[in-house]
Amino acid sequence: MKIGVASSLPEGLDSPVDDRFGRCFMWTVVEVDDNKKVINVELYENNARNARSGAGIQSTQFLAQLGCSVAIAENFGPSAFTALNSLGFEIIQCDLHLTVQEAIDRYLSGKYKSLEEPTKPKKAGFL
Repeated sequence: MKIGVASSLPEGLDSPVDDRFGRCFMWTVVEVDDNKKVINVELYENNARNARSGAGIQSTQFLAQLGCSVAIAENFGPSAFTALNSLGFEIIQCDLHLTVQEAIDRYLSGKYKSLEEPTKPKKAGFL
């Protein structure tokens, strides 16, 4: 399984989870085997973060192209939520101020359940 985690620094598993999904700085893509062991970590710059609009949708498309089925961030806007949901992603809101590793560990242990609605209003990701 591949998990796309919105991250704010290019530090892999030690990176802080970003508070925004579509406009996060980086993507940390974590591949986990059937035994819930991390087997691969890849970093990607989020080219959608400066988009005039549609950053959540573009980010969703990017993660889908990479083969991700789970998305983790601190918050998800309505467009990103709808796009992720329509593609069958498991949408996970993690606690504030976690590293990617901590968020992955909590997700894999069953602490988090998939979101049923967005956590932020439209256009909340703009700085």
